[in-house]
Amino acid sequence: MARKRGKELTKRISKWLVGLGVVVAIAGCGEENERAGTLSSQERPGQIHPSAAASVSATNGATSGSAQERWSDEPAPWKNSALYAFLHQTLEEASQPVLPLGAQRPPDVTITGKSVGKIFEEVKRRWAEVTFATPSGTLRRPVAVLETECGDMEIALWPEVAPNHVRAFVALAESGYYDGLFFEMRLGERQQDQLPRAIGGGSPQANAQTAASIGLWLKPEILLPEQAKARGVRHQAGTVFCHWLGCFFYIGLNEAPMWDGEFVIFGEVQRNLGVAERIYDRLAEEADPPQIRRMMIRWHDTGKLLTDQR
Repeated sequence: MARKRGKELTKRISKWLVGLGVVVAIAGCGEENERAGTLSSQERPGQIHPSAAASVSATNGATSGSAQERWSDEPAPWKNSALYAFLHQTLEEASQPVLPLGAQRPPDVTITGKSVGKIFEEVKRRWAEVTFATPSGTLRRPVAVLETECGDMEIALWPEVAPNHVRAFVALAESGYYDGLFFEMRLGERQQDQLPRAIGGGSPQANAQTAASIGLWLKPEILLPEQAKARGVRHQAGTVFCHWLGCFFYIGLNEAPMWDGEFVIFGEVQRNLGVAERIYDRLAEEADPPQIRRMMIRWHDTGKLLTDQR
């Protein structure tokens, strides 16, 4: 009898253990499913959850252009336009193959103690980095902010008129070349307003050498008279121009039609032209020439789509 009861008890315990195993297995499956669900909502090694990928895409899009531009190997159509090519010429295409008449050997150092050779190498390095197009294919223009002893002024630069001179000017400014140099030339007299008035500066040794250079001489970018007239590019108060930019530049202070077609116009003072007038008066005195304390470059998106028209 005792043996029979023992067998029945053993069967009951076995059934109970089997049932317990089923419960534990079910519970374990539920826990594993819960873990899997939790892991699927997080980043796995080497994998990003779709929602996280969307977030990363949105962030990158805010800083690097559209997703189509980031992920597509196809070049943007506007990069094949004639205007884009005109705006982004190589340094070899922009430079004169031989030294222009009147060009002089660059000095070893500027009056501020900067190595001219190092500045030249920095300008060459920056040349390809200066771009006049946004990631979406609109024209962007640089604005030069000049801090001088006589006050600050802003110059809007015109890459669609003279892209190589604008690029050189920007590269020189960003390399720190103009910081500490001077306005050193005064043209004209107030009593003869029918004649051109202007100020000039930026030569490496502050000796008013208009042909001065750091070793870079650009091809002229002078518009033909009919082109200049159609686009309203002319010498007037605020016009920024040069012969062929080595580094010296002028700011015009009045109408000067007799200079049209003689210089490369590449910008215009858009704020505080009165500062240039104060520099003009200061240069008439027997005093130290007004200093360019600092020149900075800002960028402005015009919103104008790049096309084949210029």
